[in-house]
Amino acid sequence: MNIPYPEKQKIELGELCFLLLNIPVGVKYNSNVFCFNNRNKLLWQISDDIVAKYTKDDSPFVNMDVSNDQNLVLYNWGGWKITVDPKTGEELSYEFTK
Repeated sequence: MNIPYPEKQKIELGELCFLLLNIPVGVKYNSNVFCFNNRNKLLWQISDDIVAKYTKDDSPFVNMDVSNDQNLVLYNWGGWKITVDPKTGEELSYEFTK
């Protein structure tokens, strides 16, 4: 798969690798979180539904972490903290942090 922007952050969790892309200022690309397996096969990209629900015009994800219960936690520029299932990318919870 051709990754359109440079890597900003990478997290490995077991056989999963999460990639957060560094989106240049002025570029609208809010779907900048990907999950690959240990053979570099794309398993999922952050869903259009999550992006539409929690982002405005230009609000890419800017940070990510793994929670104590081993879920993926994503933070976007607009102040949303979204926890997703690391295997599927499905939303588990959300919180506005600003």
